[in-house]
Amino acid sequence: MQLFSAWPSLRALDWASMRKKTAIEPLVAAVQSLPPEDRRTINLLLRRCLALRTTPGLKVILEELNARYPERVDEWASLHGGLDRVVWTYLNAPDAFEEAAVFARADSLASTRYGRRWTGVPYDSFDAGLERRTALIEALIAMHKEQLRGENCHVNHYRRSGGTEYFFAYLPNWPENFDVFNHNGQLEHIDLATAFSILFVFEKSGGALEIVAQADHATLVALRRAFYAAITNTDVPDADPDKPAFALDHLLTDGFTFAAPGVADLDSATVERLLVFPVLDGHEVQGLQLRIKRGTPWASTLQRLDAMLASNGLTRNQVTIGEVRVRLTLVAHGNKRARSFLINITPKASDLKSQDDDDLRALGDRCLRLWEIIDA
Repeated sequence: MQLFSAWPSLRALDWASMRKKTAIEPLVAAVQSLPPEDRRTINLLLRRCLALRTTPGLKVILEELNARYPERVDEWASLHGGLDRVVWTYLNAPDAFEEAAVFARADSLASTRYGRRWTGVPYDSFDAGLERRTALIEALIAMHKEQLRGENCHVNHYRRSGGTEYFFAYLPNWPENFDVFNHNGQLEHIDLATAFSILFVFEKSGGALEIVAQADHATLVALRRAFYAAITNTDVPDADPDKPAFALDHLLTDGFTFAAPGVADLDSATVERLLVFPVLDGHEVQGLQLRIKRGTPWASTLQRLDAMLASNGLTRNQVTIGEVRVRLTLVAHGNKRARSFLINITPKASDLKSQDDDDLRALGDRCLRLWEIIDA
């Protein structure tokens, strides 16, 4: 109820009668009766809460609470549901909520194809003050004028609790920010802290830089050069970003299978989700996703992918894998149901390390090495 206390008509509802998820019709009806502006505000709030209830989102919230309100962490941890913890943070620690929303969004994008990292280089001096941020702003404006995105720019700087420096660059006319219909039925741009255009993540200890941006290779190299010049007063030579930690594109070759000879405890490995992106600059298709029925052979999945790609004028060698979800099913013993677990893998990250069971984590690691997703 507290989440909706800003709206009198919602605060007046009989919340005791809506404790069950199946009995929320009065709330839905009340929200629908609100003015369009209020409905939109609630919609955006709920979207932000849902985005933070994931394991990575909750991890960032806990990080912020430990830094800001360590005396309240136990109270937060006593709540059982992830969404309950998110809503509690919004109500009781709004500053931690806002920062967590931004960092969670940054972490999420950093693990996608839009994130690129460069090994550290020696630099002159780090300074996130107004003068150097202004220099970065001017460089970004100059770079993006030709794309009609550089008329305005703003850069926010945050220092995360671990000491990493985050620079969020906002170009307000970026076409993929949040656009919604206002009460007049016209599209209107919404400026949210999570709607940044470019993210720079700098590690002062070693000089490493990560950039998250929807940009081609040449633009990324130019962004790196501009950042070091403005923020560290250093001219750095152009360099390619580090290679991905996880190799995935070879999974699309005809001869590949998810066989795991020698892994005695493994019964089968199947893919349940596949996300691919075109490697061609400017292609009208931004990405294609396949949700795959459990147990479907990989060869059948590739045939389905081929058909989907062909309908969009693409072939397998014109796409790169952005994410794959693999289910590993163990051999059943006796009458017990066979255990299984999922591994989500992107070129930059895998959630296998989050697996609590040491045996399952070791089995998963062995499979990833057999499939040459990570080095043997």
